[in-house]
Amino acid sequence: MDEKAKVIRAWQEAGKLRKVDPYHMIFSIWATTQHYADFDAQVQAVLGEGLSGKVASKMPPAISRRCF
Repeated sequence: MDEKAKVIRAWQEAGKLRKVDPYHMIFSIWATTQHYADFDAQVQAVLGEGLSGKVASKMPPAISRRCF
C-alpha cells in the first residue's frame, strides 16, 4: 500500500492528480468497486442495469471528479 501511495504522490507532485490523501483515494476506489461487485443485483434493480451496462462507465468519472 505504501508503494501505491508513493506513486499517487508522485502523480500529484507532477500535477497529474489533485492533492488528496493517497490512502483515502485508494480506499475510495476500492470501496466503490467493491460496492458494485457485492451489490450488482441491487444496483440492477434500482437502475435497471448492472456492471455490464452503463453503470460501469459512470463509476470512473464519479471518482475522478474528486481526484483530477
